[in-house]
Amino acid sequence: MIDLDPTLHHRLARPVDPAPGRSLTARAAGGLAVTLGGLAIGISSAVIALYGLGAAIVTYRLWPL
Repeated sequence: MIDLDPTLHHRLARPVDPAPGRSLTARAAGGLAVTLGGLAIGISSAVIALYGLGAAIVTYRLWPL
């Protein structure tokens, strides 16, 4: 196999530097915000689904009335 990029293994071995202008703390805070936002969306979706399931069960049980 021909190595088209002879510096690739050097770049892969080097740790990734933070983006210019963004500290590691800012990156960590951003990641935490995304994680907590996704968790909040998941929990609220589960609550809505359970509420809908409960409403469907109540409707089904009370339908003959």
